[in-house]
Amino acid sequence: MYSHAFISHLKTGVFPHGFYKALLELEKLGGVVPGPKALGVFGASYIYPIFVELGIIDN
Repeated sequence: MYSHAFISHLKTGVFPHGFYKALLELEKLGGVVPGPKALGVFGASYIYPIFVELGIIDN
């Protein structure tokens, strides 16, 4: 079991703390996120669509 997700061409991964930081930022923004850059974490462009697909962010 891996401790981070490898997405597509990334040699480094999107680590769990990136998801956690993105969730904290999402909470600060009140659940309204205009785009991935608003999350302010490494891999936001990969994390954002995952959150949208899971229904955490309404698009």
